[in-house]
Amino acid sequence: ELVNHRTLFIAREPSYEAMITSLKNNWIAAVRHDSVSSNVTRMLGGTTAARKFITNRKEDWQWWDFEEKPMRPWGAITVIRPEDKFEVGRPDTGLVIRVRCWWNSVRQSLRTPVVELTKLEVDGQVVEASLVNRKARNGVVSDSYYQYPIRDLQKGNHVIKATFKKIADGSMKTITTSFNQN
Repeated sequence: ELVNHRTLFIAREPSYEAMITSLKNNWIAAVRHDSVSSNVTRMLGGTTAARKFITNRKEDWQWWDFEEKPMRPWGAITVIRPEDKFEVGRPDTGLVIRVRCWWNSVRQSLRTPVVELTKLEVDGQVVEASLVNRKARNGVVSDSYYQYPIRDLQKGNHVIKATFKKIADGSMKTITTSFNQN
């Protein structure tokens, strides 16, 4: 579903806290541009000023012309804590690193994986993530992700590095992110 729409928010930095501030101020909008919208850009939410601000910066976030400007993510790394009550895979204690990979999909069904996670590192150490595939009532995969639980983590900044392999041609890509454990 990352190809169909995005949630965009106005903030000084790309952080969870900044997104919450944007939500409180209604500086956030859902943008759709795909076959369902007849390839017309549709924007929902946000104040009139926020939508105008976002629209005026379209060249920074437009994703649908992959030939000229490829923006399709190979994966997404999320650090999930017990207080993240709306996140799939939320732990009761500690935290979970969740990695989702790019799949070919149709609406709520994942059809075939495009990339696979080949290596996950936390603070320079290779760790073993478990693959979770959730299936809908009709038996098709509705969600797929890798998870790595961490029960006890030292305070401070931590670095996560995920290496992906494109199944069709074997090309590799690495995504790195960091987070602060208080």
